[in-house]
Amino acid sequence: MRKRMLAMIFAALMACTVMTGCGGGAADSAAETASNSEIIGSADEKTAIVLTDETEAEEASEPAAEVQDETKEETAEKKVTYKSILKKYTKKMKKKTPVLVEEYNEECKELSGDLEALAQLSTEKVEDLAEICNTGVEEMADLMLKNGDDYDTYEKWAGKLQDVYMELAQEITDAYMDSAM
Repeated sequence: MRKRMLAMIFAALMACTVMTGCGGGAADSAAETASNSEIIGSADEKTAIVLTDETEAEEASEPAAEVQDETKEETAEKKVTYKSILKKYTKKMKKKTPVLVEEYNEECKELSGDLEALAQLSTEKVEDLAEICNTGVEEMADLMLKNGDDYDTYEKWAGKLQDVYMELAQEITDAYMDSAM
């Protein structure tokens, strides 16, 4: 019975964190901004124009093969996609999760027996993870606006990042449940 009650309390806390942490705030404002702005051209068109101008200027002083290699490297570095954002923030959250679990496990020793304090500590660690997720979701919203993409495209990729967040936040929740027993 005690385990059930703890699980229910923590589930409610997680729901609040998810709704405020990785919720639709950025998505709503991104959609609102998209409907109120006019985007001219795509990022790829602008990049292509810039790269063409740079290539023409550099061809006069460098061999063509070197210019092409540099142009390819620059394009690869500057090309931001939903997939690259997902990968970047998934990596950040996967790197941070074990650190947060370890911090929780160390700090919870001082709070042994105080379920409310343990739940608060766990929530703080989950919120740290949510901040990383939010930053990624915001970058995706910016990309949507920049590219003039459909909201559905943004929502699909943001949902994937939020799924990763939920999976990793569960590791912190598991540490909480272990310490509360």
